[in-house]
Amino acid sequence: PTPTTISYCLNATAQPLAIAGYSNLLWYGTSKTNTPTTTAPTPLTNTEGNTIYYVSQVVDQCESDIAEVTVIVKSKLEPQINLSKAEVCAGTAINISLSQGYVKQTWSGTAASYLNSTTMAAPEFLATAPAGPYTLTVDVEDASSCTGTASVAIQVNEVPVVSISADDVTHCVSVTDAQTITAKITPSTLTGTHTWTNVSSTSSTASFVPSSKTPDDYKITYQFTSDDNCPSNVDSLIMTVYALPSITITPSKTDVCKSGINSSDITMSPSQTVGNFVYSVDNGGTIASNGTFSPASNAAGDYIVTLTYTDANSCTSKAIADV
Repeated sequence: PTPTTISYCLNATAQPLAIAGYSNLLWYGTSKTNTPTTTAPTPLTNTEGNTIYYVSQVVDQCESDIAEVTVIVKSKLEPQINLSKAEVCAGTAINISLSQGYVKQTWSGTAASYLNSTTMAAPEFLATAPAGPYTLTVDVEDASSCTGTASVAIQVNEVPVVSISADDVTHCVSVTDAQTITAKITPSTLTGTHTWTNVSSTSSTASFVPSSKTPDDYKITYQFTSDDNCPSNVDSLIMTVYALPSITITPSKTDVCKSGINSSDITMSPSQTVGNFVYSVDNGGTIASNGTFSPASNAAGDYIVTLTYTDANSCTSKAIADV
């Protein structure tokens, strides 16, 4: 037989001992050395304490090992509340049960408002309960009108909510300054672990250096797990690194005379047609904003014309030509 525990209240009316699911039992009373009998003993309940009775089973004239039946007599019932978890993150339900059955059970305490029943033997603490500490109390009664009570604590922890942002999410690959990405955690008082992807950080801020990347889109993700082991949502943003534009300029001619024959203006033809074009020339020379270099306006000599080109992504490259 399976070892069994039976509880009675002090002075309750006891029944002859039995083990559910077993027959042909031999009872040894309170000592293994007693002569066994098929008559089950009826325990006394006039004194508090534990009494162990010994029993075996006979099957096909073969006797099993002796098992213990413990009878507990107390002045009141001592129910045991079982929780699937005593501490959860908000949004998680808790299954509740009692270690044995009773004729009646009533649940109370601050947790009772979030039970699906206050009279069921196995209610559920609902996932809708907000974060905070709770107390759950049960009052029980058995068939002998014996009563008892027990309480347990339940802790519901905050689930953090996060979002991340950056002042600017598009940059040219030439940018060497670190760009800061900041995580906002709600509630802000929580402490825990920060997890980033595509950046290296163990705090609520991370640095992204465009010049250390190849031109592409980079998805940055962030999640925060509180010290209570409650994970947040995952938030993300895209940091875009643009390549520098390719630009060249071709002068209409490279050698001119200051006056006379072959003294017409030199025009510049850039390889790009859309964007912002800014021309400059060295050696004290002058050049028109459209890239026209006039021999009449410049002294004889060698000049380097520079075109500073900015594309639609605000990325800049330079090209030069000799005249």
